[in-house]
Amino acid sequence: MKILFFAYKKFSSLIVFSFFIIILTVICISALRLLVVPDTIFTMSSTIKTYKTINIDTDGNGRKDIIDINIDEAKKEYIVSITNDRGKKFMLPSDSKESIGPYVPYWPLKITIADINIDKIPEIIIQVSDTTHDFPLNIFRWNGKKYSNVLSGNYDGIAIADLTGDRVPDIIVEKTIPGTGEVYSTFTWMAGSYRKINTDMKSSVRGYDNIQTVIKFLSSPFEKEFASSDVFRRCFSEEWQKDAKNVEYLNNFSKDIVGIQLKDYIGEEVKYDNGKDRADSWRLRYIVFRKFGSEVKLENYTAQIITEKSAKPPFDYRIKDITFEALE
Repeated sequence: MKILFFAYKKFSSLIVFSFFIIILTVICISALRLLVVPDTIFTMSSTIKTYKTINIDTDGNGRKDIIDINIDEAKKEYIVSITNDRGKKFMLPSDSKESIGPYVPYWPLKITIADINIDKIPEIIIQVSDTTHDFPLNIFRWNGKKYSNVLSGNYDGIAIADLTGDRVPDIIVEKTIPGTGEVYSTFTWMAGSYRKINTDMKSSVRGYDNIQTVIKFLSSPFEKEFASSDVFRRCFSEEWQKDAKNVEYLNNFSKDIVGIQLKDYIGEEVKYDNGKDRADSWRLRYIVFRKFGSEVKLENYTAQIITEKSAKPPFDYRIKDITFEALE
């Protein structure tokens, strides 16, 4: 009996010891998993990856909020949210779905914060694109309870200028319609949102027509001679034309370019010390197709352009300055 009791006691100790080892192993594995911080957050239906975080005041109270821009890599969509300075989180959906727009790797989302209607509450301008050549635009504004969508649609770009004479900037949008071409509409701030007031505008909005002409000329695959071209004399200011370095800069930039495609743009008035609006600042994003030997490669650029009203007839807006910055 003593031998059996000893054997039973030894066997029981072995079981307890083995059970203890198993529990310890599970705890160690769980701890190791917690130490590994994944790049993505896995959900049941998608994989969300952080794209960019911006710290800026979005509701006009003078304190910085947090804008989180995430990418749903499974659905190929952008998800944008704002956490205010009090820690409350708000999603910024488009009109049709929870995401703000499609994620296209070579055509990244662009977000601009600006107080368009000068009421001390900034607007949040979000521009994206998709593979069908639509350009979703959404503008949000804090209304005291949430970030409401005050303007949305598919537009190539926007310009900000006071066209109604009430000293409150309006929004001019461009939309390309197949068979018709570019159509420009004006929206003005009215009763808590932007209302369309004009759909019969020409492309000569404060020099944007000259920008289009120059970009088209630069994208030509044929030899470009700026100094002798009508584009040079018609689209640029006299001051710009006098500096030979400007022509040299554009000649060097346009070398081996076989095509340029507009992504999106934003234009806004530039106010001088005398209070008169005689110039506009434009920020445009382009995809450039450049020839390297027997290959054509894709490059991304931001163009910073200033158009200024001419002091001589016909008093049109001409390009005063133009630079291109390569993007990664």
